[in-house]
Amino acid sequence: MATICVQIGQAGNQLGAQLFSTAAEDPASYPTLFRDRDGKPPVARAVLLDSEQKVVQAALSAAQNFAYEERNVHVRAAGAANNWALGYQHGALFQRATEEAMRRELEAADCLGAVLLLHSVAGGTGSGLGASCAEMVREELGPKV
Repeated sequence: MATICVQIGQAGNQLGAQLFSTAAEDPASYPTLFRDRDGKPPVARAVLLDSEQKVVQAALSAAQNFAYEERNVHVRAAGAANNWALGYQHGALFQRATEEAMRRELEAADCLGAVLLLHSVAGGTGSGLGASCAEMVREELGPKV
């Protein structure tokens, strides 16, 4: 069973970086969060989305005992200016890349257990883009995920 984590916006990327950093201390205890790479650091089953590069770079830099899949990192320099509606509109900018990244993670998994969306419920990118991503996940994977 695999858990795919979608880290959205500043809060989501900070939470995800901390989650994976903690779990990477003992990846065998959290097998649903990582993919093995034959003796190399495990790869997080994660998709990183944000409208600003700074937080995503911090999350990538925090990855000490694990790695993020570079193809699953998507930043669009648009900013949501703390505006939910603007963040929601950015969903269209991220949709194709997010779908492709999730599809890659699904194909690498034996069985999907859950999709974990990490995002804020206030502000712009986290809340607006988070709502848009939640809709996309439900449309793509159905209501049981």
